[in-house]
This record gives sequence, structure tokens and C-alpha cells, in this order.
Amino acid sequence: MEKRPISLCNLLCCHGRRSQKSVFVIFVIGLIYLLFILYGEVINRHHIVNRTNCFQNFLSNPKCIYFNENKRRIATIIEGSERQPGTGSGRTSTINIAVQGTNLTKLSSKTSSDLKNTHFTENTENDFTKITLKPNFSQMINASQQVSTISAPYLLQNKNLCSSVKNLSTLIIVHTACDHFTRRQLARQTWANHTFYTTIGEFRILFLLGKPKYETIQKMIRDESEKYEDVLQGNFIDTYHNLTLKGVMAYKWLSERCKNVKFILKIDDDIVVDLFKVFVDILPKYASLKRQIVCNHLYKDTMPIRRKNNSKWFVHHRHFRGKNAYPTAYCSGFMILFTNDLMPLFFSSSKVTPFFWVDDVYLYGLVPGNVPGVKYSSFQGQWQMLDGQKALRCYRNATKNCDYLAIGSSGKAETEDIWSHIVERYLHSILARKH
Repeated sequence: MEKRPISLCNLLCCHGRRSQKSVFVIFVIGLIYLLFILYGEVINRHHIVNRTNCFQNFLSNPKCIYFNENKRRIATIIEGSERQPGTGSGRTSTINIAVQGTNLTKLSSKTSSDLKNTHFTENTENDFTKITLKPNFSQMINASQQVSTISAPYLLQNKNLCSSVKNLSTLIIVHTACDHFTRRQLARQTWANHTFYTTIGEFRILFLLGKPKYETIQKMIRDESEKYEDVLQGNFIDTYHNLTLKGVMAYKWLSERCKNVKFILKIDDDIVVDLFKVFVDILPKYASLKRQIVCNHLYKDTMPIRRKNNSKWFVHHRHFRGKNAYPTAYCSGFMILFTNDLMPLFFSSSKVTPFFWVDDVYLYGLVPGNVPGVKYSSFQGQWQMLDGQKALRCYRNATKNCDYLAIGSSGKAETEDIWSHIVERYLHSILARKH
């Protein structure tokens, strides 16, 4: 007689009360196990939300959220403060980070003290007389226009942005397009809000713009400048090919209006910077040094000149004729740290350096190349990740070391998520120092 396979129906219907009880017990155990997994997931998500909610939504959720990490209570206190002179915001938020059992004040004051004892070093007349254009560079560059921002007036500026701040360590200058209002506002609200860092260093931010094509955009920029007092606008059309003009405008303004700062940090507006790392780990290394550029350093004769006219960086054959690579060292422009003693020297150098539209080559290669004693160095380690999603995947993997200074971001949600991880990593680093 053929044996049939035992089905669930056989068990329930044909094997009596004992079999039914066994199946019922298995079913209940499985259900309990499933509920246990779901409960754990809910708790885990609640824990993550509690840990990051303050950092992601601190402007809209002014509450204090506590969480435990390694059995130490970390309190992130978010409190509203009235408008401060120069900030331009009606209601700003201040994050004060306190760690039970950790002397954050002592840790921070050392960093602040190191930076307060440094200041802008005046260059002598002899320093400027040594600035000369390298032989044959004028013919190689073969400029097609003048650097108009050397003498052009500013359309919008806050003359007191630097001078009004005591012990100003760093000015962040941001190359931004006229209509990137959301990017600028997001920076002000998250990683570039100077009120979050008062225990470790003083900085301000300055957004660099040219003129838009439409008056409606210009009116919005004027309103933005009046509100936040952190806009520098030049008298040139804001286009990709005019970024060199924007950079020279910055050199000029910094030479005139920002002599009391030690460092200049230049970034693009799609970059999020871990300023905790900058203040604690980077700036103290260069506090006593002069004529320093720290960046993604590209060596002379290594970067190809793009000759195909479909390239974003197309360079006509009349410029650097016969050259396949740029005959100068320079920096990738997405993030560069300068000591501020270089700004007047670079502005002076831009007066003798013929215009070239590729801004990274001109501003951070050709212009510095005419100044004696400039020292290039590179940020150490895996310091940049320009793909924001890759950076976030790394942050979420507890087994990986994601020691980024500069992170690319494509939008609001991504920036807020990156910012929350930066804050959380800083809190972890405080605990690590305690141990």
C-alpha cells in the first residue's frame, strides 16, 4: 500500500488530541518569537530616534533628550536664544553638550587657548616685492580677459563680520550659486551654526556670490543678506566660468576686512564639514605655522588638461599650448584650509597673474605659485567622502572607521542625517578620551 506524506491536515484531523496540542504549542512558540523580534526592532528604532532626534530636528523640537551610551548619561540640551547681533536669525538654537563624568570644559579650553594665542601675521613690504609671475607663464596662460574683481566694488557685504568677533579663529568662505538659498540656510541651521561650538572655537561663515540674471533673485539675496549678514556679493555675473573672479574677490575682501582671524576654510556649498574634528584635531597642528595650504594636493604635471569640448572642464588649445597636464601644483577646491597670512599675498599675486577660468588651477595653483614660501600639505587618512550615501552607510556600520572631515551632500535630508552622525561621533570621542 502506497504511503502518503503526512500533511498539516493529517496532524490536526487524523492523529488525535495529542497531535493537535503539539501543533498548537509550536504555533504559540513561533508567535511569541515573532513578537519578540518585532518588539526588539521597535525598541531599537526608538533608541535610534532618541539618540538622533535632537541633532536632526533641533530647530523644530526644542526639547532635551537623554540617552545612555556605555552606561554614561549624555545630555543634549537644546535651548532657544534671542537674536544675537550679527547672526541675523530671529530665533537661533544653542546646543550645549554635557557629559556626566567627563571634563569637556578642560578638553575644550585647551583647544580654544591654542587658537586664541595665534593671530594674523602682518606681511612686510619685502614679502610683496618678492611676488613675481613665473617665467613664460603669461604666454602659456594666454588670458582672454582681465581679473575684474581686483578693483570692482562689492554689491553686498558685512564690513564688520570678522572685526566684531573677539578671538575669532576661523572664517569659512563658501562658493555658492545665487539661487542656492536652501543649501545656505541648511548650513546655517546645522553644521555651520557657530553657536554650537562656543566651547571649542569661534568661527563665522561667509557666502560668496556674483550677480544673478534676474532681479527677483537679486531681491531675495538682498533680503537674505540683510537678515543673516553673511553674504559677500561681487559685481560680476555668477556663472561656473566666473568662479575665478569670485575667488579673487574673496582674497581682496579678506585682506581688507578680516585681519583678526588665523584660518580661512574654503568649501563648496554641497559639502558638510565635521567642524568638531577641525577645531579639536586639525587647527592646533597649524596654529603656530605660516603660509600653509592644507587640501587634496595635486602635484605639478599630474592632472590632465581636458581638451575635449564636451568636458565640463574643457580648456581651449590656445591656453597652455602644447601641454597635456597643468604645469603647476594646485588643490581640489571642495575643501581647503589656509593660514590667513596668505590672503594679502594671494590678492597681490592675482594682480600679476593672467586670468584663467578653471578656478582650482588659478586660485590654488597659479596664484600661490608666485608667492615664495607657500607650503602645501594634505589632510591625512580617509578624510573625505564626496558621496553622501556612501558616507552614511559607513557611519551606520559600527565596525568601520569613518573619520571624514568633508562629506558631500545632495539635499536636505542627507545633510541632516550626516550632521546627526557627526554630532554623535563627537560625543563618542569625548567618552573615548575619558577612557
